[in-house]
Amino acid sequence: GDIIRVPPLEARKEFKTTIIINGSKKPGNFGSKWRFGYIDQRNVTKYLGEEMEVRLAIIEKKYSKEVQDKARTLKELIPDPDISVFLEFVSQDAKKPIEVLIEEFLLNHASK
Repeated sequence: GDIIRVPPLEARKEFKTTIIINGSKKPGNFGSKWRFGYIDQRNVTKYLGEEMEVRLAIIEKKYSKEVQDKARTLKELIPDPDISVFLEFVSQDAKKPIEVLIEEFLLNHASK
């Protein structure tokens, strides 16, 4: 697998690392094995503890007919984003009239 290098640790300084995994866009069960280690003063890689496995379950989100219809309308008017962007946006408050959703989407995504 890939080796990800982070900046050297310093004594008495807290260090935090976030690793973002490019997840699948399709539903399913996924696993990734991880191991922590360091390179010692002789440039030898030393591992800490046991390998661990991170498991992810990506489920397909179901949207109501109202959300789907409004998302399709947005997609017809603003063809660039993927339909999933509109589905998620509309699902936040599907009771809003389509005119309000269009206006809010354009205001919030104008520079994107």
